[in-house]
Amino acid sequence: MLFALISCSFSILSIAQDNFKDNQINLFFDCQSCDLTYIRQELPQLNYARRLENTDVLIRSTKIENASGGYRHNLFFIGHNRFQNHDQELFFIQNQDMSFEETRQGILNTVKAGLVPYIMHISPMEDISITFPDSIYSTPWNTTKWKNWTALVGGNINFNSSNNGSSRWDLDPRISILKETPEEQFGLQYNFSFDKNTNSGGAESSSNSHQMFAYYAKAIGPRWSLGGNISGRIWESNNLTNKILFVSPMIEYSICPYEVFHKKRLTIGYSTTINQDIKFSSHGPRIRLSLFQKWGFISAIYSVHHNLIPNTTDTISTQFSGSIWFRLSKGFYLSLDAILLGNLQLQSNIDSFTSTRFGVSFNYVLGDIYNNVVNPRLGF
Repeated sequence: MLFALISCSFSILSIAQDNFKDNQINLFFDCQSCDLTYIRQELPQLNYARRLENTDVLIRSTKIENASGGYRHNLFFIGHNRFQNHDQELFFIQNQDMSFEETRQGILNTVKAGLVPYIMHISPMEDISITFPDSIYSTPWNTTKWKNWTALVGGNINFNSSNNGSSRWDLDPRISILKETPEEQFGLQYNFSFDKNTNSGGAESSSNSHQMFAYYAKAIGPRWSLGGNISGRIWESNNLTNKILFVSPMIEYSICPYEVFHKKRLTIGYSTTINQDIKFSSHGPRIRLSLFQKWGFISAIYSVHHNLIPNTTDTISTQFSGSIWFRLSKGFYLSLDAILLGNLQLQSNIDSFTSTRFGVSFNYVLGDIYNNVVNPRLGF
């Protein structure tokens, strides 16, 4: 559902051979949400650059799940070269019941809409037609019938059998209840699982389980959030019943405003976990960083967990994971990934376990600057 529908006549994008450079737009896609082959087929009038330095507009995307089970696709249009410092961002809401075709058509419309300001620099205004639907205004969430509550009900039924007489069938119903407003979010998921097995000799066995997960987050200021989650499971197998339950209160402070979290995020949080015996099992802080820039992106998480489970070794576990992607020079891209794990026994004050993984990858692009041809033959 695009907030504005913008249609451009083909004459806008037609490339005059005698004015090749001035009457064309060169695009570079860093867009996980985009079906690039589909876009190139639907917009063959554009140039699709292989190198970032040869582009006029960089299109980058992020994808975030929303409370209704769908996704919000944020598309960032970043101007380069002659469009330097001409940036904007648009979004497309993918409802959870949308088909694949509806989703990629919506993203295509968003791309078209985002390109209009750049087209205006190379085409006369009389060649551009803009249409706004009647639903252009946003309906306040607290005036809707359901007040932003959403319920999802589903499940699976499977049956398998073989010629030796053995069989198995599974039943897996589930339900989710969600709500998200600017000040709070709530989610509840329940899943029941039952399976029955019959072996080749006719002997039967069965098992079942109940699983539940719930979370709640509340804004307690412009940058503070308070909440937590509850997870539990009860399962029965071979006439034995087991259960686990964990409650995890959380608090978080956002150094960057929450309104720009899809472009930059730096949060400091703290959580603790309480088990079914009403005893603290672990606690610790967590720092999360995300940054998207024209040169690339940075993503990192650092967490510390202090194990408090009785009759176990008193340990502190640390984990760091991060990745960086950036452009060094024309056609030369470098990415770094790292995971560092540590486990310290407090009684002995020595490292009982450490693990490090570090990876470097690079790509250097050679060949034609543009790649505008789409050839679907034989599925290659």
